[in-house]
Amino acid sequence: MALETITRTAEKSSLMTIFRELWAVRALVVLLSLREIKIRYKQTFLGFVWAVLTPFVLMVVFSLIFGGLAKMPSDGAPYPVFVFAGLLPWQLFSRTFSEIANSFVANAALIKKSFTPRLVFPVSSAFSGLVDFFVALVVFAFIVFYFDVIPGKMAFLVLVLPFYIVFVAFSAGLWLAVINVEFRDVRYVVPFAVQLWFFATPVVYPTSVVGEPWRSILALNPLVPIIESFRWAVLDVSTPRVFDLAISFAVTAVMMVTGLWLYRKRVDVFADRL
Repeated sequence: MALETITRTAEKSSLMTIFRELWAVRALVVLLSLREIKIRYKQTFLGFVWAVLTPFVLMVVFSLIFGGLAKMPSDGAPYPVFVFAGLLPWQLFSRTFSEIANSFVANAALIKKSFTPRLVFPVSSAFSGLVDFFVALVVFAFIVFYFDVIPGKMAFLVLVLPFYIVFVAFSAGLWLAVINVEFRDVRYVVPFAVQLWFFATPVVYPTSVVGEPWRSILALNPLVPIIESFRWAVLDVSTPRVFDLAISFAVTAVMMVTGLWLYRKRVDVFADRL
């Protein structure tokens, strides 16, 4: 009955109350996050190696195509390190965003049969991706050492920025997660949206190659200053602009508030629609 009370109160009350009630069931969020990780690597041969293998293979491919053939600039840093520093935050975002967008549908059985606060499912999906990120971060440290790159004074930001990336992914993914309950076409939209978002994000190219007014338009993508900050912290290149950071915070805040508003508006029909 306690969870039932929490759910009904949170779904009808203010946003602050929702966060307060989520904190009350934080142990459940942790358990669901661990379940997400176990399911992801259940009956896999390589296990957590996949967390490293994917960005590493992409680094090699992009280095050959963009760094070797296309001669893409990398702001003075070795291109393999430059592109890996973009792939790490991008992989965290794209995976987290996709899993959050499918979180309500994937947990339809639990939503129908329990009084668990519905928001715990996208929240648990958000945090599960951090494990892969920090595993890959260890390999990135060896790559930085191999290329004799000396990290900057702000290198500690690589431990802070992932949490903001998860926040951005949650803010964007919650919208699609709610819509996905009503329209299952979202499962086709998400991969397409991720591909478009990739090209609008400076993963394989520096923002220095983008001239105005396109660079200011690109700043509407909240991931742009995040990836720039990540590279700046490790490689001392791609210094993020204060304007871009401000736009990133503003866009993310709007997505979060409107996403929670949509969630509160539609959460009552989740069990019926699923």
